[in-house]
Amino acid sequence: PEVIRAALRSDAGNLVAENGIEIGVDVALEDAGDVVIDDTDADDARIEAAVRVLADRAPAERVLCLGGDHSVTLPVVRALAAVHGPLEILHIDAHPDLYHDYAGNPRSHASP
Repeated sequence: PEVIRAALRSDAGNLVAENGIEIGVDVALEDAGDVVIDDTDADDARIEAAVRVLADRAPAERVLCLGGDHSVTLPVVRALAAVHGPLEILHIDAHPDLYHDYAGNPRSHASP
């Protein structure tokens, strides 16, 4: 997340989309901070709770989750579905990592 934030603020880029809308000017962007994880079973609950707090806000706001690996997908989707109902997911990835488990671990980076 720190690297993502640094890239967002970098002088090497800008926050203007192809349609001319500028993040921070035309569209507000609020950094809600990091969800502290410790690679335990409690991580899912913490991620889900943090996303749920954001998703419960006014319907005009959107939640954008950045960072982590594929293992954060399930708690994020659970939180958003609890607020918005059934979701459709567009998954774009060079390698989708959709294994039931990887090396016997169903909570791996390769099995969201």
